[in-house]
Amino acid sequence: MSPERVAEAARRARVLAERTAMLAGRGREPEQRASLAPRLVCEVGQVLVGLEPALVTGVRTAAAWPVPFVAPQATGRLIGLFAQGGHPYGLVDLSALLGAPLPPDAVREAASRGTMLILKGRRLALRVERVLGLLTLRDAGDGRHGILPADGPDAGPEDGRLVLLRDPLPLLASLDGETAGA
Repeated sequence: MSPERVAEAARRARVLAERTAMLAGRGREPEQRASLAPRLVCEVGQVLVGLEPALVTGVRTAAAWPVPFVAPQATGRLIGLFAQGGHPYGLVDLSALLGAPLPPDAVREAASRGTMLILKGRRLALRVERVLGLLTLRDAGDGRHGILPADGPDAGPEDGRLVLLRDPLPLLASLDGETAGA
């Protein structure tokens, strides 16, 4: 699938999710919606994803991470390998885990940009475009999404956008064969 089609599919999914959440929250004022526990909010393609902060032991920007080895046959999910503290780690693209794999010609570039989230208890790191921060979200009412606050200390330029609340660990189970050496 071309990058344009992947981006368009992600945009459509985001719009549909935002509309669904708005309908679910109709009749309720934003301040009446419950706050969720703080999440590490990351930009992954056209989608915002909120991760449990306890899953992540480190955050590094591309300028601060070791140059990963990228295999010529990289799948788009496992996009590289790097060493930290004398141990090998796999670098996994979170957008690919969520169903929007990178085209083969974009894997090498993706492995050298963005932000790396080092996962606790695993020799894996997730690559995302950027981290917005540790934010307290409002409940969207559907159990799968949060809403970025429109006011308060966590307010930012993405106010009101939906955030997919996702645990990446079940998604990583599909990588066990690919990361056996990591």
